[in-house]
Amino acid sequence: MILNVLTIAMMLVITGLWCTSQKGRGFFSSFLCMVCVVAAGAIAFGVWEPVTMLILENAGDAGNGLVERIAPTAALLLPFCLALAILRFSVDAFVGKNVDFDDATNFIGGMVCGVASAAVTTGTVIVALNFLGVGNKLMGHEYIENESGNLVYTSSLWVPVDKMTVAMYEKLSTAGFASSTPLAQYAPDLHEQAALSRAVFETEKDNKTFVARASLTPDERTFQIKGRMTTTGAKNDLLSDRWFPDRQHNVRTVQGEQPAEGSTSEVIFVQVQAAGAAEASGQIVFTPGQIRLIAIDGDEGVAIHPHAVFAKATESAGVLTRFRFDDTNETIASPGRGGEHVFGFEFLVPPGFSPDSIIVRNVRRSLDGVSRYPETGEVLAGATARDTAVLGGEVIAALDISMGGIDLPAPGGTPVATDNPTLQTSAVIQTPTLPDRFGVTLNRERGLTLATVQRGRSSTQLVIRSGRATFGADEIGGAVGASDSVAKTFEQPDGKRILMIPLKERKQPNITVFGRAVQQLGTSGQPLLYDRSSSRYFQAFGFVHIDTSNNVTIQYDFTKPVTNMSEDMPGMVMNGNDTGIYLVFLIDRGVSVTDFVLNLQGESEPRYAVRFQPPIPAG
Repeated sequence: MILNVLTIAMMLVITGLWCTSQKGRGFFSSFLCMVCVVAAGAIAFGVWEPVTMLILENAGDAGNGLVERIAPTAALLLPFCLALAILRFSVDAFVGKNVDFDDATNFIGGMVCGVASAAVTTGTVIVALNFLGVGNKLMGHEYIENESGNLVYTSSLWVPVDKMTVAMYEKLSTAGFASSTPLAQYAPDLHEQAALSRAVFETEKDNKTFVARASLTPDERTFQIKGRMTTTGAKNDLLSDRWFPDRQHNVRTVQGEQPAEGSTSEVIFVQVQAAGAAEASGQIVFTPGQIRLIAIDGDEGVAIHPHAVFAKATESAGVLTRFRFDDTNETIASPGRGGEHVFGFEFLVPPGFSPDSIIVRNVRRSLDGVSRYPETGEVLAGATARDTAVLGGEVIAALDISMGGIDLPAPGGTPVATDNPTLQTSAVIQTPTLPDRFGVTLNRERGLTLATVQRGRSSTQLVIRSGRATFGADEIGGAVGASDSVAKTFEQPDGKRILMIPLKERKQPNITVFGRAVQQLGTSGQPLLYDRSSSRYFQAFGFVHIDTSNNVTIQYDFTKPVTNMSEDMPGMVMNGNDTGIYLVFLIDRGVSVTDFVLNLQGESEPRYAVRFQPPIPAG
């Protein structure tokens, strides 16, 4: 309400000022003022982006973050006021006399030109104010509504002068005020960007509202584009993924429309440093309104906001998970505090348009020369190829993205278990099949997600894709048979191989050499497999646990690696024939695993537990 009243008041005051018959007013003076206002607006919108970057680069940290919050606003208002003052002074100095019209002409002509001046001035001021980092509402007005995670521009002003002003300068940027970087192409619908940049994460604490950052430091180290990946396919397929196969994703554009059929998926991978982008908590928090992909078709530009993002689910995760911006995830936050974090923002680019640049919190970077995956430049076909490339690690490796997660020194000490090397190697289960002929029946999977995958040209197989669930022995035993409605294996992504390390095998009275090492070193450690030739660690992304009551717990989740066996797994009881504990690792094909290692809590380096002689090839 307040913003609408302020807008109308500004319009009335400026219009009324120029349609009076006082000296220096009237039609001719109003016309000259209108020319100056339009020219000043063109200058202000033309220099807004570089001036914003100049302020952020040189004074962004000043005022305890205040300058950062007002920089985009100041970068539009200051050039506008300065240009208008210079133009008015120059025109008044050059045009020494007014033109004498009758009162009716002065009133009508002055009012027409005054309305134009008022609209441009008020529109420019409102766009500038909308960039203020004050949260979702500006003077009681909320432009953006959240519709199932989609940020939609639904509430214009009563007199939408901000929208009209931007539309006028977009037209002029490809016509009378044309330049090599026209507003219509490189900053389309700037009034929407202004409102969306304020659609940030807000939280309440001690009866105070804390608003997340609306801009970031434009330093190259803060925000780097690491690469891009393009996928084609039917729209519904591109909106699906392997992590949430049963959840429909209803995507809308900022205008509230469905994306066009024939759109392509464009994932832009960026690496963001917490030092220039994190909140006071140390985490980086993004909303889809703070990310814009600019795509161009001829003289036309379009701004697209992400509908999904690839990111790490936990700080120790070695892979990316695809999260959707929807009712479940309306924001995306870095899993850890400090350091660098990778985000792969996914956009649906309309047919005929080509991605040109990406804007992250008002900082734009060109996509020219950005590395592509695959390196040959072709596009992937379908969501399965997209997800497999990300999950398999090929994209991360090809684009040289630092994932963090397992940033550990080489293990120290000597292996605890070195006896009977033949048993050590043969005891490793080199298959994705569940141990002890277990199987999970379709429609009784509980917390597990099952999926049907192609096996050869004419056969399919039901597999465990992700999740965690506990079953009674009578629900999951070998009696489930060989039906197509039973999942008896973990899904093994392309380029990966599953290895299972048994700490205690069911129906065996004694624990394994791995179990003895864990008992000796401690169950509070993170289990890892190590390849000495490449100095790489591999995490356990799942386990199968059978307790003394024959309850079976299965976990297989790339977003939740086992980081502490005592906390992440059920009780580590390894006595009795019916108990069993199996750790599930995902290894890159071509790697030869040399050691089973424990990263113990509170120790400076991981400890060797078991050395494989010979190494185990993940072929």
